[in-house]
Amino acid sequence: PPPPPPPPPMVEDIDEIFVRTDIMPRFPGCEDIDGTNAEKDKCAEEKMLQYIYSKVKYPAIAIENGIEGRAVLQFVIDESGAITDLNIVRDVAGGCGTAAELVVKDMPNWTPGKQGGRNVKVRYTLPILFDLKD
Repeated sequence: PPPPPPPPPMVEDIDEIFVRTDIMPRFPGCEDIDGTNAEKDKCAEEKMLQYIYSKVKYPAIAIENGIEGRAVLQFVIDESGAITDLNIVRDVAGGCGTAAELVVKDMPNWTPGKQGGRNVKVRYTLPILFDLKD
């Protein structure tokens, strides 16, 4: 009789959080456009910035005290595209970091990152500029 078929390949459970992947996660809205991954990335970045700056509310205390600067947030886009593990890495005071955090918490799910053809968790760092001139 012929030998038994080989066992199915083992599927590793990847719980690693990547910083760079074959295909990075993208803010939604650009997956259906024609173009390269680089063009889709650029489109997604523009849509994300439009979303952030249309939603973020400059805190009144920061305006009153002339506080400007860059708040930096870090979060993980999980395998389903959901935002998890959100942290303020750098705050500029006056509630700016919290205002940025609220906007990111309300973001829609992203298109997840892929490594080796599989959806994986990806750490994302996002600076948000608070500038009173604009």
